[in-house]
Parts: sequence; C-alpha cells; structure tokens
Amino acid sequence: MAKEVDVLFKLIRLSFGKERDSSLPNDVNWEEVYDMSLKQGVGAIACDGILASKECCIDEDLRFKWMGQSMVIEQKYLHHKNVLAELAKMFQQQGIQMMLLKGYGLSLNYPVPEHRPSGDIDIYLFGDKSKTDEFVEKELGINVKTSYEKHSSFIYKGVTIENHGTFFDIYSHPSNEYVNDYICELIEGRTEEVTIGDSCFVIPNPTLMAIHLLRHTACDFAANSISLRQVLDWALLVANRGAEMDLQVINTFVEKSGMSQFFQLINAFCEERFGLDSSLFSLTVDVPIDCGRFVKDIYLGKRVSDFPSPSKKLSYGIRKSLQFWQNRWKYKMVYSDSLLSLYFTIAKNRLIH
Repeated sequence: MAKEVDVLFKLIRLSFGKERDSSLPNDVNWEEVYDMSLKQGVGAIACDGILASKECCIDEDLRFKWMGQSMVIEQKYLHHKNVLAELAKMFQQQGIQMMLLKGYGLSLNYPVPEHRPSGDIDIYLFGDKSKTDEFVEKELGINVKTSYEKHSSFIYKGVTIENHGTFFDIYSHPSNEYVNDYICELIEGRTEEVTIGDSCFVIPNPTLMAIHLLRHTACDFAANSISLRQVLDWALLVANRGAEMDLQVINTFVEKSGMSQFFQLINAFCEERFGLDSSLFSLTVDVPIDCGRFVKDIYLGKRVSDFPSPSKKLSYGIRKSLQFWQNRWKYKMVYSDSLLSLYFTIAKNRLIH
C-alpha cells in the first residue's frame, strides 16, 4: 500500500511539473493506484502524470480505462460550466449578483482545469437568497428545498445548486458565527469578475478564497474526512495566487478561529507530499507529517459516501454519533465550541433534518 501511495503522489507532482524524475516503478499494483486516485478525487490528474512520464509500464487496457475516466470528468466539468453560465445569466437578468464559492473558481488554478472533478455548485447572492428561491420555484418550476438553515438547494439540469444564506453552519457550530461575520466584513472589494461567454459572475479574490476554502476544508476534515483533491485545491490556490494574498488577514483569521494546528498540518502536507515551495506557506513549527493521524485520516478516513442512508435514521444516527466521538481530536483542531455542547446540538439537528 505504501508503494502505491508514493506512486500516486509522484503522478500528481508529475502532472503539475513538480517532479524531476519522470520514471515510474514496474513492481506496483497499478489497479490499486487507479482505484485510489478515483476515490481521492485525483483520477484525471494522476492520468496526466502517467502521460507526462517517459517510462511507464502500465497495462494498456488500464491506461485506456484511466483515460476514459478522465474524459468522463472532463465532460462533467463542461456540463457544470454550462449550467453555471446559464444560472449566472438568468440571475443577471433578474438583477441578482452571483458569487461562486469554490468549484469552477478553484479549477482555474489547475494546469488542466477540466481535470478537477465537479460536484455541487455553491453560490452566494449578496442578500438575494429568498428572491432567488422564489424565482426558481415560480419561473423555472423547480422545487427548492429550504429545510436546511445554511442554504437552500435545488437541482438544475442534473446539477445540485446550493444557495447560501450563510457561508457556514452557525446552528450546529456557534463558533462559525465569527467566521461568517469575518467573511462578510471582507467581501467588499475582495471579489474578481469571471465571464463565461456572455455570462458574468464573481468569485472571491485570493485572500477571501483562502479563508473560505481553509474553513470549509477544516469543517469537512472534522466531520468526516478530506480527500487529496481537497488538499490539492489549497496547495494550487497558494502556489498560483499566494503572492496576491494578504497574509496578515489570513493569519489573523486562522488564529482567532482556532485553526492554527490544522493550518500547520495542511501546509506541511502540501510542502512534503506535493513538493511545493515551503516559502509559500506559513510554517512556524516542525510538523512530523509521516507519523501523524492527519495523513492516515486522508487515506483511510470515513466519508459521507461510506455511511448508511440518512433515510435509515437509527443506523445513520448511531454511525454519525460514533464518528463524532472518533473525530473529537479533529474537532478540537477546528472548532472552539465545547465538545459536549456540539454533540447535543448536532444530535438535535440530525433528528430535525
């Protein structure tokens, strides 16, 4: 397993030019590397690494299968991009300004943007959430789910759209109230305009993007687990736009939100595993990545897809409660809330939803 993990990292480094030695080993289980790359959300990126290697004895059938998966990821990306453009144009016509969170904006930092897997489309509409929900239901005839306080959601052309009223869940995690307030204070003057065809919307600028992405990744890390693709989002954002970031603003946020340890771990991980320039990151302590639970959790941690269906409330609730207890060491790295109060608040919200 260790050898396959090392090969996967080498493929990722090859894909964005951070690996000098382009040769790949013969004695490796390539099927295992392939499966791991898909599970970790870096299948197409790893395939780019294979194509960049001058020496690779991978089986031809597996190579074509891998390239086929890359094409599927590309097609899904292009579909999401078209949906994004249509939404932005419709909202423009309604006088609604749209800010895209994560997703397409982060993909622009990748050597091949189409090779970053696409998921939901998360948007923030500067106070026009309710107006947009009403427009979607009345004018588009699409049902909008509003049971979750943080955001409403609807499906447009097969893609789930999350319309955020707040950036993070302040009902389950009270400490997120500071995070939401901090982001709202930063928004003015910290967005960038993006156009797709004749559609126009904004994305956070590098500083705002860094703060939102860090917190979002940390929350996922605490609640379930994070994938290599999520860590790579951070690494490539800093590598490509780090020089434009206001480090004082970011460091203040990290310290006041209680995420200093998580910040150190993810930065050390990116430096050691992705071969990125250490001067790009704010490392204040030596972090022994190789023997840490952080790395193990990325490889082996349970994700939402590993859980029972939420419709099976009892088994789902038991599994999530056990997961919360197992992840208490991670919650301490992300949230300043009391673990006991968090447990009861999350349990109550789970019963409601």
